[in-house]
Amino acid sequence: YNWTGALRPFPIAPPRTVPSSIPRPDYADHPDGYPTGEMESKQQNSVPCRSAASLAGLRAACLLGRQALDAAARVIRPGILADDIDKVV
Repeated sequence: YNWTGALRPFPIAPPRTVPSSIPRPDYADHPDGYPTGEMESKQQNSVPCRSAASLAGLRAACLLGRQALDAAARVIRPGILADDIDKVV
């Protein structure tokens, strides 16, 4: 590509390894990223009735997600790399 200005893309960092104790989703190994297990799931065609314990677990998971987003938002600034944000969250 014939660059015309001083702005250049930043080199991409090497991929980080995921510990073997973390299971890989089926779409990670599919050449097209197709989530076979998710698409064949019966949950795609029904609405589950959740118990109080299940709802409490969902709320706890949502809170963790919100806390991760808040932590990322605190470090975002011009020039920060996605790798730096990943280290925080």
